[in-house]
Amino acid sequence: MSSPQIVFVDDDVNILNAVQRLFKHQPYHCVVFDRGAKAIAYLKDHPVQVVVTDLRMPEMDGLELLRLVEQSHPDIIRVVLSAYSDRESLLDSINNGRVYRYILKPWDAIELISVIRQSVDVYALRREHLELTSALARRNETLERRVEERTERLMAIEKEAELGKYTSQIVHSLKVPLQSIGGAVLMANLLLNEDDAVHTELKRYLDSLLASAGELQKVIAGIIAHTADEQFMRKDRVDVNQIVRRELEFFDLDEEFKLHVQKVVELDDQLPAVLGNPLQIKQIVDNLIANAIDAMADTSTKKLTVTTSCATDTICLSIADTGCGIPKKDHEKIFSPYFTTKPLGKGTGIGLASVHKMVHAYGGGIDVDSAVGRGTTVTVRLPVSPVVPDDEP
Repeated sequence: MSSPQIVFVDDDVNILNAVQRLFKHQPYHCVVFDRGAKAIAYLKDHPVQVVVTDLRMPEMDGLELLRLVEQSHPDIIRVVLSAYSDRESLLDSINNGRVYRYILKPWDAIELISVIRQSVDVYALRREHLELTSALARRNETLERRVEERTERLMAIEKEAELGKYTSQIVHSLKVPLQSIGGAVLMANLLLNEDDAVHTELKRYLDSLLASAGELQKVIAGIIAHTADEQFMRKDRVDVNQIVRRELEFFDLDEEFKLHVQKVVELDDQLPAVLGNPLQIKQIVDNLIANAIDAMADTSTKKLTVTTSCATDTICLSIADTGCGIPKKDHEKIFSPYFTTKPLGKGTGIGLASVHKMVHAYGGGIDVDSAVGRGTTVTVRLPVSPVVPDDEP
């Protein structure tokens, strides 16, 4: 990191020489100029933290120099070093130039060094405040956008679910009376006399009605199956890498995760797409990352490793943590609903069970390698062309 730059401007060469001698062994890069115009030209191409100027100088006085510095480089800390202590000069320099400090000549060496040190610290704090404010604004914008996207997705899912629910209710309501109609037609057929011409004609109509009822039952069965497919397994080409990146960006909104968890992300650029429901794949990734973060809550070393790879027709997603690990006696119960090793109130035991169910619904597999004190690695395998899940996730 380069040393902070301090610019001194004074028309007295002896003053400039004295300043250079004073700051020769200080941790600053000092540049001196005998004219304000030279200093302004220098500021255009060099990062400067502090400008120290005399007030009364030829061509461009100190107040004009301070005004120009304020306009073009408002972050630079401005200090006056002058022999003129009259009240008018002091007020003008403070009000018009927004001066940080005013030092009288002849100066005290310790005081001047102290003022420069404080000015550099103030500059650094202001820059840090500006950067943090900008970062916070960007993070808020990102969070608002994510919330909006997820709200839209949730509303779409709820709308589909509501539509599917009412469709199912309507279809099932039709199914019962239709079955009754079919049964009544069959009973009527049994009561007809085949030797009666009128009955024979009526039987023809009843047979036609029975066939139509059968076709309608097939339509109803198709609607029920279609509703279930649309609601629980809308298939798209899913980029697993993209979902991993988005979920990591979302978790980065948590300052603890962003600043205190080391992330190692190794994603296969040639990873093929998975045919499936993007919301289900997202839920799988989200649950596994959240579990890894929770496992590292009380460990000194916090490292999350996420990798993707492809073997033959299978995509592999691996998420490893340096958390507390799972005791060997609990390995067989990891995927059991409502089983959890987390403290009371921290987990429900549903997340990993749900992941296990979804992965197997896709015809995939999931393995867990864990040991107490070493951490846990969860590896999910999904076929590139998965089977369509039969069950609701």
